[in-house]
Amino acid sequence: MNSGIINKQRYWSNVVELYNDGDFSVIWGNFTDDPKPCLGIRWNGENENSVGFPRNGGEKLWFVLPNSLAGMVLLALYEKVGINLKDGNLEKILEVIKECKN
Repeated sequence: MNSGIINKQRYWSNVVELYNDGDFSVIWGNFTDDPKPCLGIRWNGENENSVGFPRNGGEKLWFVLPNSLAGMVLLALYEKVGINLKDGNLEKILEVIKECKN
């Protein structure tokens, strides 16, 4: 399984991986100095040798999803991971959904 987690620490803090099916990954955390957490998404690539997208040269980066879309994506992740638990962290996804409602 190709992971998107490498190099996330350069721009992200307090990161929780919510989803990783090998092709795509979703994280929740603080981007740069923003105190409000957000979702980060990336395509991990076709195989272990692929860097995926987004990227900067060989460095894996994350697309910050606008908060206006976060709720819809989180609900879809909850449903998808509920069907296939190996792809994500159902408990953490539910915690983030509750956090977004506040």
